[in-house]
Amino acid sequence: MNHDSEMPSTFFTSILFGRGWNSLKWVFLATIGLSLVSFVGVSFVRRLAPELTPRLIEVFYPLFLLNSRPVAGVGVVIGWVILSGAIGYRQEGLLASWTISFGPLFGGLTNSFVARNLCCAGATTSPTTLTTTYSLYSYGMNTLLAVIAALSFALVFGTAGYLFAIGTKLLLRPVRSNEEGDTESDDY
Repeated sequence: MNHDSEMPSTFFTSILFGRGWNSLKWVFLATIGLSLVSFVGVSFVRRLAPELTPRLIEVFYPLFLLNSRPVAGVGVVIGWVILSGAIGYRQEGLLASWTISFGPLFGGLTNSFVARNLCCAGATTSPTTLTTTYSLYSYGMNTLLAVIAALSFALVFGTAGYLFAIGTKLLLRPVRSNEEGDTESDDY
């Protein structure tokens, strides 16, 4: 069954969904994979090289990094915009740009929020208090906070990346001549 043919083709659906449902499947699979890789990767760094953990976690808090270390923050923001812009450049749509940046952000932020027990213990508690206050409720609340934070960052970076990619694509598209000698650009 071809879902692409069932989707109405309007201007807004083409912006949101790009080439259609079938082309979005690989983006969703890549997002799940990137989410798992970032979650497990941050866990390994926490365990094997704890001195690198604060620097790695900053990748998942890019707007806060802009405040403390602006050069590194700009580099991280550009990296997230390029990640989501690469999908937009392939005409996968705005939804794909949001989704591809959501995956790794969600994985890294979930690991960070759960490891620090952000919602329930507070920032001033000791490590011994953190281990005693974990419960199913705190895991759920920390995961919910990670979803909200990752979704917020993904909407910003995904939209910026998509707009940058589409603007780049429009600037780089070839100009062809018609029979009268006028220049005319390709229609999208």
